[in-house]
Amino acid sequence: MLRTASHQADAPAVQGGIRFLIQATREHPLPKKKPGGRGEHTRYAGYGLLELSEYENAARQPDVAEAIEGCIRVLERFARAKGGWPEMRGERPLSLFQTATGIIALQRVAPGHRLIEPAVKAMLGLRKAGGYRARSGPGDPSVPHTALAAIALRQVGYRREAGAAAAWLGERPATWCDRIHSDSGVPGTGWTHMSFGLGLRALVLAGDVACDDSRIRAARKYIDELWSASEQEWRDGSVEEDRTSVRATYATVLAYRALA
Repeated sequence: MLRTASHQADAPAVQGGIRFLIQATREHPLPKKKPGGRGEHTRYAGYGLLELSEYENAARQPDVAEAIEGCIRVLERFARAKGGWPEMRGERPLSLFQTATGIIALQRVAPGHRLIEPAVKAMLGLRKAGGYRARSGPGDPSVPHTALAAIALRQVGYRREAGAAAAWLGERPATWCDRIHSDSGVPGTGWTHMSFGLGLRALVLAGDVACDDSRIRAARKYIDELWSASEQEWRDGSVEEDRTSVRATYATVLAYRALA
């Protein structure tokens, strides 16, 4: 968000965030019994990679580069033998959320990494009726997870598959243009996917849909309605929600970045 707002890498807010991430990505993926550990959740490494690599010049600093390598090692340790990632180390079910995030993150910092292709193949195995399931096992296609799959697949050059996932979403705008979706399968947190932002990004980035398309306009209208003038931030996914949140603002910034 800070880079989108034209904050430079040496800005105090940016440096403070980087310092936090260096420590957090080292400690948070540890078992809870260890100092600073919050559990062996794959998401800490995936999101850590994405954020530590946001500023290219900062990513070359020795301490940041070391933290990035540490995140890659975590993803290597947590990866499933059959490709992709679970929510937590050692779990059998494939998580599309963590797999898509891992693919996008590795493609940014280590294009061609040996874990990317097996992860893509594993994720493609979650296709069902044109959409994508949230995880391996029984279940219906999920709107936010199909959007995540579309974005990740396009990042690594699977244009046809990404386009098909985006088309599935494009046929169902009412399921995401003004919606959020809870994900009870993410342990340790009440995770909510900002589907209005994910769907917009999927259609624009993976479906090559024009920014003035009616579905994109509908999502942008909802984003405008979520803005809180008093808090100077976006509401937490619902116009009835008084509370604003970083996660809603983050999702909105990524959506606008896709439109740029």
